[in-house]
Amino acid sequence: INIGYSPSIISSSIAFRVGPGAPFQALHRDDHSDHNIRKYQEKYEYGSETQIGVSVALSKVTKENGGTRFIPGSHLWDHFRKPHEEQCMQVELDEGDGFFMLASVFHGAGANVTEDEFRTLLILFMSNATTRQKENIYLEKSIDYFKQFSASELKLLGLSMSEPFSGMLELQDPLVALKPGYVRKSNYSDVCKVEATE
Repeated sequence: INIGYSPSIISSSIAFRVGPGAPFQALHRDDHSDHNIRKYQEKYEYGSETQIGVSVALSKVTKENGGTRFIPGSHLWDHFRKPHEEQCMQVELDEGDGFFMLASVFHGAGANVTEDEFRTLLILFMSNATTRQKENIYLEKSIDYFKQFSASELKLLGLSMSEPFSGMLELQDPLVALKPGYVRKSNYSDVCKVEATE
C-alpha cells in the first residue's frame, strides 16, 4: 500500500503580554479556522485533529491574571454542543512551563483581574502539512532569507514536500531549490519514509 507521509508543520505563532483589566476571551475551538465540522466521538479517534497548540509561559500564569480556561473532553463533542463556564478548568503555570492542547478543545483566556500583573505567553500552533497554514510567511520574506535554515527547520516551516506531491515546486521538493546538494529519498512500503540531508 502506498500512502503519503505528512509531518507536522508550524501553522502560526503568537507571543502576547496581557495586562491588568484585560477582559476574558469567549470559549472557542481553534480548529474552527480549518472549517471543521466536529462529529461526536465516544473516544478519541486518531487522525481527527488538524492542529495542536503549545503554550509556553514566559511569566507566572494564574487564574487571577487570566490563565486559560478549558473544558476537558470537549474534543469529543459534536459541532453543535455549546460550552458553559461551569465546565471549565483553569490552567496555571510557572514561568517556563508548557501546556499542550488539541485544537478541538473549547477554551478561552481568563480576565486579568490583578492590579499589576502581566501574563506573558508564547503559543505555537502545529498542523499537518496537508492543511493550509494560518500565517503566510512566504510572501513577507525573500527566498534568500529561508536559505539560512537547515532542512529540518525548513520542513517545520512547511517549505518541503508533503509526500507524495503536496507543496511541490516545479515538480520537485522545495528543499532542492533552497538547500544546494539536498537529496530527497523516498522509500514506499507501508509508510513513505523521507531521509533528509542538512
